[in-house]
Amino acid sequence: MGQWKGKDHWYGGKIQQVARVVKAGTDFKFELEKPEIRRSHRFARFLGSRRILQVRVPDNLTYGKVGSELRELLISSKFVLCGRVFVPFHAKEGSVCLFETNENIDRQTNDGDGDIHRLTLYRFVQWHNPQMLNSMQSISKWSTRWALGLSTSVPTIEFRSENIFFIGIALMYERVNSSRWN
Repeated sequence: MGQWKGKDHWYGGKIQQVARVVKAGTDFKFELEKPEIRRSHRFARFLGSRRILQVRVPDNLTYGKVGSELRELLISSKFVLCGRVFVPFHAKEGSVCLFETNENIDRQTNDGDGDIHRLTLYRFVQWHNPQMLNSMQSISKWSTRWALGLSTSVPTIEFRSENIFFIGIALMYERVNSSRWN
């Protein structure tokens, strides 16, 4: 946070990588738009802006047989962009959000590009919204938390690493459950 390349009060996660779905004959294709500096959210700051892909779906592709075909494609497919594999994790208001996994197609992992920090879908879920810690809530509330990770936000507090103490997840789970009944 602070001054960065001529921008005052800069913080990460503000670049949005957007694609549009278009019908190409009997198939669908994604057309990339130019990246823009827009809003920041928790996922983009944690993963890095380039690891989140927002796919906009026009209204005319959401209904009827075409809509069913597109939903099936989005649910059952992984998407490759420059050899990087993206999977969908949330859909809302005419957009589907995908994140870059730790998989490659026809490319080599490059530590210099930060590839060592990529996550599996399972690890992403465990980081943001672990089911073990949320087992007492409805699935609709659990899924709503994904929208919170994508909501516009600004980082506010920065802690020094020496002031952060990690508690094991099993101990946290035990404390959460014991406080519910006491």
